[in-house]
Amino acid sequence: VEMNDLSCVQCMETSKVIDGLMETYKGQARVLYIHAPVNRFNGVNMAAFYGKVAQRGGLFWEYRKALQTLQNPTPENYFETLIQIGMDRLEARRLLQTESRRFYRELDADTVLTEQLHLGNPPNILVNGLHVGVNGIPLEKLADVVTYDMQRPNENVLRGP
Repeated sequence: VEMNDLSCVQCMETSKVIDGLMETYKGQARVLYIHAPVNRFNGVNMAAFYGKVAQRGGLFWEYRKALQTLQNPTPENYFETLIQIGMDRLEARRLLQTESRRFYRELDADTVLTEQLHLGNPPNILVNGLHVGVNGIPLEKLADVVTYDMQRPNENVLRGP
């Protein structure tokens, strides 16, 4: 689980580390992204909002990767990033007009979840419950944590009849 803020430079650096690990463990691991705002009092995080548009269009991971090199983060640039990664302009506008309330509710739910976990400011990563990031296992050890988790037996998995 990656709990990050798409508008945070440090968080985007962490995303690059996660992307590298995902290449190493392609097909063996997956990432669940949860929006965790650095500033929870910032009611409008445009990077995250447009991330929801990208998600609805099936292009979230491409959008997240494009933000890693975005030089001038503005709402206009976030929209143009959607178009550059392959989202249809009319579909993006339609989603902005019809789904905005849902996107804000989803972002609010992510924020509440991250606050309830009491992990502190992002970036935070959970590898099957092991906390990597601020106040957890140092980020430099993320590859070791993932390798360890991939090699341990699945003792804690409950299996049905």
